[in-house]
Amino acid sequence: MEIQTLLCAMLAKEPEDRPDVAGAYERLLPFASRPAGPGMSADAVGPVPAVRPSAAVGPDLYCR
Repeated sequence: MEIQTLLCAMLAKEPEDRPDVAGAYERLLPFASRPAGPGMSADAVGPVPAVRPSAAVGPDLYCR
């Protein structure tokens, strides 16, 4: 549950308890995928914008 641990750390109340941007990015890379198919380059550069970023946190995510 590495991603849940990371998300909970990113949501920490105190800023000093949150991971830095570079560290969070590196830890999220294994979970990233790029779209591929007609009209989509697998070599695309840059982040894919989140349409509903708040939808990622649902009732199953409980930080302790």
